[in-house]
Amino acid sequence: MSLDFLNILSKVSRGSVNEKLQWVFNLYDLNGDGLITKAEMVDVVSSIYEMLGRATQPAVDDTSAKEHMIDLNKDGVITIDELIKWCSRDENFLRSLETLDTVL
Repeated sequence: MSLDFLNILSKVSRGSVNEKLQWVFNLYDLNGDGLITKAEMVDVVSSIYEMLGRATQPAVDDTSAKEHMIDLNKDGVITIDELIKWCSRDENFLRSLETLDTVL
């Protein structure tokens, strides 16, 4: 295993909520510019659906991205601060982050 992979695994499994959210953000920020665009969100979600099988429903298209819920200032992109604020309001999401904790 590479050191990078082990560092990522450590953050995802044992990191703080902010470290986990940063990992999620980086997963969607494909070009690394610190912003998630609608195109990046659709690309990542489409890739996940493809890994699960092409028959996965609902189909992903440009209107499937719900970034407008996270884009608090409505500027067309999502920042790490917007993601943290939005996720912090969702108890179910925060609990789901806890399921990433392991005893590795």
